[in-house]
Order: sequence, then structure tokens, then C-alpha cells
Amino acid sequence: MTNMDVMNQVMAYLLIFTLLCLYMIPSLIGAARKHHRPNSICWLNFLLGWTAAGWVVALIWAFGTVEPQE
Repeated sequence: MTNMDVMNQVMAYLLIFTLLCLYMIPSLIGAARKHHRPNSICWLNFLLGWTAAGWVVALIWAFGTVEPQE
């Protein structure tokens, strides 16, 4: 295996990691904002995030009003 092959493989893994982080942004935002339904946002993002509509809905939900936890 040449150095170029190794470099291409590392770049591919970095690209996959970056895309996965971008894909999970709604879940990360919901958790960071201490949303009252973070698990639901995460599941919506995970299951329907591959559709543009599911990802946008999860993002809007993550930025929605946070109710105080009792």
C-alpha cells in the first residue's frame, strides 16, 4: 500500500465523519439546548433525517421553545 492510498483512505474517513456530524446537527442542537424532548428529536433525525424534509423538521423542532423540566 502506497502513501497515496493511505492518504486517500484517511481523507475518506474524515469526509464520512464530517458528513455524519452534519447529519446529526439537529440532535446535537436539541441536546445542547436541553430540549424537553431530545430523544424524540434524535429518533426523528436518525430515522427520517436522510430526507430533506425530516432533517429540516428535526432542526426546527430542536430550535423550538424549550419547556422547563419539572
